[in-house]
Amino acid sequence: MKILLVTPPGNPEVIGGDDVFIYEPLGLEYLASSVRQDHDVSIRDMRMERDVSLEQILEQEKPDVVGFTGDSPDVPTLLDFSKRVKTFDGSAHVMVGGHHATFRPFDFDVPDQIDSIVLGEGVGQFRELIRRLDQGESYQDLHGIAYHENGKQVVTPKAAKPELDEYLRPSRDLVATHRSDYYDKLMKPIAAVRSTVGCPYRCSFCSLWPFTDGHYLKREIERVVQEIQDIDEPNIFLTDDEAMVDARRMTEFVKQVEEAKLRKKFFMYIRSDSIMRNVELIERWADNGLSLALVGFESFLESDLNDYNKANTVKNNLGAIRLLQRLGVNIAAQIVIRPDYDHDDFARVKQFVEEMELKTPTFTILTPLPGTPLFAKMDRENKLISRNWGHYDLMHAVVPTKLPLEEFYKEFFRLPHEQYIQSVVAAREERPLREKLVQVRKFRAVLLAQKRKIKELEAEGKTVDIEFPSIEVPEGPEAQAAMKVDSSADA
Repeated sequence: MKILLVTPPGNPEVIGGDDVFIYEPLGLEYLASSVRQDHDVSIRDMRMERDVSLEQILEQEKPDVVGFTGDSPDVPTLLDFSKRVKTFDGSAHVMVGGHHATFRPFDFDVPDQIDSIVLGEGVGQFRELIRRLDQGESYQDLHGIAYHENGKQVVTPKAAKPELDEYLRPSRDLVATHRSDYYDKLMKPIAAVRSTVGCPYRCSFCSLWPFTDGHYLKREIERVVQEIQDIDEPNIFLTDDEAMVDARRMTEFVKQVEEAKLRKKFFMYIRSDSIMRNVELIERWADNGLSLALVGFESFLESDLNDYNKANTVKNNLGAIRLLQRLGVNIAAQIVIRPDYDHDDFARVKQFVEEMELKTPTFTILTPLPGTPLFAKMDRENKLISRNWGHYDLMHAVVPTKLPLEEFYKEFFRLPHEQYIQSVVAAREERPLREKLVQVRKFRAVLLAQKRKIKELEAEGKTVDIEFPSIEVPEGPEAQAAMKVDSSADA
């Protein structure tokens, strides 16, 4: 069979999104590998192919099966695309997967558009589903999927816990034309590698641990290192939900990195308590390529951390910042802004960022993502003020704010987002100035999106007096070209 796997373009309602980072579609690459031996498989990343329509892709590929993946903000696009596939070829089997589909399969219960939904990690049931479709067999007893039958949706029992080492290597060659353009923050090009999936912690706002039913899945270190050795990209995003949970495992990992003499730069997600429990291990990783750490500090208030069930302390947050700064590891500092913050709270956030000399802070609005305990609580208490999934991007307030909404956004947009831009320009990376400025342009698009949000408020008769930061970049042709943006977006 001809199988087409698609990553949809970003939802235009999302603030930031593809303008901040785009990783390779690692999940689709694993799916492709699982069936590629017996079928003709292609992956189309429409985040990168922005000038090609879905219909043009369908005409080129003529697929028997079309699979889509996406998160909550992608729901409107997935529903639209599935309908367009059926209009193009009503006989094509359309399936969807991803986090939102796993937690809310009923949002995709559209029998004339979507034939099946793959739940959870999905590689095993996807492979078996494709086999049964090819053989004309029923898939109604297959665990880990959902489908429509006799006027209602059927969700089958959960699939067995997957064994990651049973997966074939991801089919990276299927997105070969885009590999040089995948990026995150200061790192481009960047390849994605998974060493573990899931997290043993139970933060109330996080959808990562529910996605694996609380399981913490691991791969053999030797296999991971061998995979990294075969990757051309100089930067590696270790997609582990929490890289340093298992200190013994990560000690063996860095040992093998040393022995293999890998010359890569690594980007990892790390909790501050994991950092402080394993100082020598972090130092060793810093000596072996740890270049960027996304640390979910979330807050500088113990009360917030307790409310999030973070099982962490402000003391660990402060210690981790100073340690990483001493080691020269860039910190993508994740700070959550609660909807119940007032003017004084916002002032304290800015003071914290300044005092701790955080160069690349990332601010997100506390968002009850589907599948999380926080979503269940907010939904039960009827506090969700938006069911527009495009607003579930961590940059929109989807529950009531303590401040009037326009004042909340005003304070949020005045947080020092611009420090990220300045850090990119000043960063001493071994890359041409032009490439650094491209990253500046991408993040500047976030600020432009925020500007559009202000215009939306003004269109509703709300006045918001806000000054956006001026962006200083080197002068010259390269700078002008890199900073050129759509004039309509800046109007």
